[in-house]
Order: sequence, then C-alpha cells, then structure tokens
Amino acid sequence: MGHNQNLPQRRSIRLPDYDYAQHGAYFVTVVAHRHLCIFGNITDGCVILSDIGKIVEETWREIPKHFSNVTNEHVVIMPNHVHGVIVIDTYSVRARHASPIRGESKDYPHGVKPHSLGAIVGSFKSSVTKKIHKMRRFENRMIWHRNYYEHVIRDETDFQRVLDYIETNPQEWQTDPEYRLA
Repeated sequence: MGHNQNLPQRRSIRLPDYDYAQHGAYFVTVVAHRHLCIFGNITDGCVILSDIGKIVEETWREIPKHFSNVTNEHVVIMPNHVHGVIVIDTYSVRARHASPIRGESKDYPHGVKPHSLGAIVGSFKSSVTKKIHKMRRFENRMIWHRNYYEHVIRDETDFQRVLDYIETNPQEWQTDPEYRLA
C-alpha cells in the first residue's frame, strides 16, 4: 500500500535504529489533548488531582500488572500532562517468565513492537481513555495528544536529574512550557 502524497507525512521523533523494547530507563511525557487542564490543578506548589487525574494516576500505577518487565515508581500528574519514568528490565527473573516477545523484525506493520515503550505508553493511554469514557465524562472526546515524548536515560546522573525534575515540577508550574500552552 503506497502513501497518499496529498496527506501530510508524520515524522517519528524517536531515535532512529534504537530498540525501545531493550533494557533501560525512559523519561516519558504524555500530554492532554489540546493541552487542556483536565487532570487537576496546582495550589501552593501541590498537585490537586481531579477525578480524571486520579484515574490517570491509578492507571499509571497499574502498568506493571500488564507488563511484568516494567517498573514505574516515579511519576507526577500535572494539570495537562504526565511525567514519569518507565524502566524496562529484560534481565529480571520476572521478565524471563513473562510472555515471550514474538518476532525480531524492526518493522511492525500492524502496530508497535510488543513490550516496547510505545506498546506500554499506548496501552496506558488507551486504558485511561476507556476508564474516563465509562465515567460518562468527556464521552467521545479525545483525552490525549497524538504522540508522547521520551528521553532515554543514559546514566545515574541523568536519572537523578530526571527525578529532580519530576519532584519539583509542581513548584515550577508557572514556568513550565505546558503551562503557557494550557
């Protein structure tokens, strides 16, 4: 099937030739559709979650139940975005007993590579959307921005910088680029 030349072509923001299913830590930012502040608000530097924000937080915490090789203890739900760290551990005993990753090809014409960062984030976003729509709030409305941002955490110094950013993000809300877009 060829590409329609009349449609705009989307370019990937991922690192070319990087395997996002491999062992590693990833800093992820997922943004609400149109940067709407539907997850809560900031009061005196503290996040006050809305009912929708509580669903986002609960669903984030459930990720390891669905991906046995993942840990994700570090997260902050902001009014219109989520920052979190996802660690994919392909070496653990728990991961070795998980369902096998089928296929070695880099090309997945029917979606993202199983157990990859894209599969994890996609599953998270889908689950949140379904739960919110079940509430009969925001029914049939988009919840998420189309994509997500990621940063491959390269070492302990980088990891600590990311954790500090997540921890202080609510106090820095008014200088956050997402605040200006809200």
